[in-house]
Amino acid sequence: MEVNLSDGEVHFTDGNFAHVARNLAGEPFRNVAIELLQDEKLRQTRSRWPVEGGDQSFTGVHRKVLLVRDAVRVSQVELDARTTIPTHRHDGPHLLVAVSDLDLQSNVEGQEPTPWKLHSGDSIWLPDGYTHSLTNAGEQTARFVTLEF
Repeated sequence: MEVNLSDGEVHFTDGNFAHVARNLAGEPFRNVAIELLQDEKLRQTRSRWPVEGGDQSFTGVHRKVLLVRDAVRVSQVELDARTTIPTHRHDGPHLLVAVSDLDLQSNVEGQEPTPWKLHSGDSIWLPDGYTHSLTNAGEQTARFVTLEF
């Protein structure tokens, strides 16, 4: 099977298969694969998120829910330059994966701001109960994917 992928494209594929990836394009291919290892009982657990909806857009921010499956919600986020996502709380651990190079600043109340400089493909793990605002300190739109557990 031949697949044509665009930059930043995200897919979910059920596991338990073998494959070979071959780059047929004339430019470098970079890929981030995240394997979700969960037991069958957890796979049958009802997600706390609705399967549909959950997309959010407000000035300078767009979050699109890509999928909700196996107790994980995957969202794609675009954050315009010099824009802040207001203070919010993550009820559950989550993984942020950079789709573009990122120059972000995480602001936790009562603490010094934390810079997050990530290259495309880098990730950062954030614990359950993490409350912060997030600012794109860069000059370009920040693109990243979050996996919430």
